[in-house]
Amino acid sequence: MAAHYRFKNQNVTAITRTEKKKEALEQAGIKVMVADLNRPETLEPLPHAHFAVVAVAPENRDPESYRKTYIEGVGNLLGRMEKNRWPLFILYLSSTGVYGDKQGQWVDETTPPEPDTATGRILLEAEQQFLNSKLPGAVLRLSGIYGPGRNWGEGFRKGEWGLKDKDGYMNMIHVEDIVSAMAAIFKRSQSKAVYLVTDDEPVKRSEFALWLGEKLGLQDTRQKIKDHMDCSVLTGKRCSNAQLKSLRVKLKYPTFREGYEALLTAASLKPA
Repeated sequence: MAAHYRFKNQNVTAITRTEKKKEALEQAGIKVMVADLNRPETLEPLPHAHFAVVAVAPENRDPESYRKTYIEGVGNLLGRMEKNRWPLFILYLSSTGVYGDKQGQWVDETTPPEPDTATGRILLEAEQQFLNSKLPGAVLRLSGIYGPGRNWGEGFRKGEWGLKDKDGYMNMIHVEDIVSAMAAIFKRSQSKAVYLVTDDEPVKRSEFALWLGEKLGLQDTRQKIKDHMDCSVLTGKRCSNAQLKSLRVKLKYPTFREGYEALLTAASLKPA
């Protein structure tokens, strides 16, 4: 997102807690502020901005780390922004994990979130913290992100299949389409709206594995699925992007097929 608006000659400042990330961002021509959301004093020199994206990640995947990051850390950031009465609009990035397991049913923004994990419940609490704040903005519930650096094809080639014991639906969104969605929401969204940011086609994990295995020329994909996955039971949910599409968002990669075709070609992973 930062690179997208920097390319459009906008003034962009990124906030990170590590010097390593700072160096990478600066090499891309982006201004960087080093701060720790759990140390409020480091947020004092927060730059003024018309728009902001709040995208955080915990150091670990346990509930304690989630609460420290999403509730305490983001709470400090929102409090600092409220004092300044800016930005004009904020995008808060959340996850479709707040819905929990729906046994393959469709969900949309009107579906009541029912997280079935401790971390999912914290993510939902964090959404409410933002929506209950005085700051204008929208919540984006992102499905599984993929793109350069997040390419499952590399793992498949190494034998890292990532198969689970039960089949279920996967919802995906290419990182470039997240940027397109953000731009549209900045322009057209009402404040305090919630959007599912996902592509046009949820796909069963078994079908995705079979498709990707065939694209990579792997001969034992079907047997691997049969040996490791119970396909008689469906888990997960199917996420609808109808509300996102109402903002006239046009996805560059409407399904995983277009997205992974491009990734595999760029990574030279397709069989000769």
